[in-house]
Amino acid sequence: MANTKIKIKQTAISGRLPSSDPNNPAYIEQGELALNTADKLLFSKDGNNEIFVIGGSGGANDSTIQEEEFLATAGQTTFPITGGYLTSNYCEVYLNGIKLQNSVDFVYNDGANIILTEASEVDDEITVIIIGPINIVEIEWSSLVNKPSVITNIQSELDAKVDDGQVLTDVPANAVFTDTETTTSLSVAANILKYTDEVGTETNIDLSLYLDDTNAAYISSGTLNSTTGVATFTRSDSTSFDVDMSAFFDDTQLSDADIAAMGYIKVDTNTQLSDADIAAMGYIKVDTNTQVIVNDTLTSTSTTEALSAKQGKVLQDSKVDNSRVLTDVPANAVFTDTLYTKPASEPISYITGLQTALDDKATLNDVISLAIALG
Repeated sequence: MANTKIKIKQTAISGRLPSSDPNNPAYIEQGELALNTADKLLFSKDGNNEIFVIGGSGGANDSTIQEEEFLATAGQTTFPITGGYLTSNYCEVYLNGIKLQNSVDFVYNDGANIILTEASEVDDEITVIIIGPINIVEIEWSSLVNKPSVITNIQSELDAKVDDGQVLTDVPANAVFTDTETTTSLSVAANILKYTDEVGTETNIDLSLYLDDTNAAYISSGTLNSTTGVATFTRSDSTSFDVDMSAFFDDTQLSDADIAAMGYIKVDTNTQLSDADIAAMGYIKVDTNTQVIVNDTLTSTSTTEALSAKQGKVLQDSKVDNSRVLTDVPANAVFTDTLYTKPASEPISYITGLQTALDDKATLNDVISLAIALG
């Protein structure tokens, strides 16, 4: 007789779920089993036509809860966990029934131990609860029947919440919120400073020790006894007080020895500096570096004074441009602006003294007669 194999509905596709809809190929009856071998989950259906998960076989979707208890010794801080743990697991630690704060009161980061930040006392009860990975099975909404059409009152619940954009800081304990402006005040009466805070609480501070007004009189006059050196001051309420100033009025004359001991001399007999003294001080006795005097007069004939730049400009502006006079001008030359036309002949008187010089000369006839006579 052949062996009979009984198989339940199953799927090897991760995330696929059975259905309570008779028209769905994944439909299961009440009490029927359905297995997802990929997710290692077993499903069934109850009398309300709802799909539920029976459990897993230790796969990735399982979650584990591990609880260990310790009785501490004096000063103990390290508590080893059997089999270790994943640092990604959730962990709670209780000390004598009081829950400790993670990362403040204890740490679990080595995968083997729970370490307290403060040492335990003898017989302290330490309870450690470690919860393994929790994976939520995703069930297709469309595969469920009898699902609610709405979630009752969810909108009204959300409307009552404060938007996180409005409250971004921690609110201190006993804080009071108000929509009215708070005011404080200060006042002084009879040396008492009264402070009123935001809620109207008054605080009085006695300032009497710091405000001594027992004698508000002022100094109205004063005299000095030149003999004793004592000054007497009188207040506006006719009371008076003395101040001895004799130490400031010591007019004792110093002797020559006292003056010499102080590095001074009574009479300076070295009244005149020598030429060497003057030279040693960097000075000269006679200044030979005579200062030049500037003369602003163009017609000055001074041989020791310099002509000013202003008068130099006058000379520059009044001279003839060299493009107009390019030859030497003879002495006693006369310039005229009329055109001279020389005649073809001039009388003998044009040349001064020529006639007189010629009168003393022999005539041509005299020369001929002389030549004949000699011949």
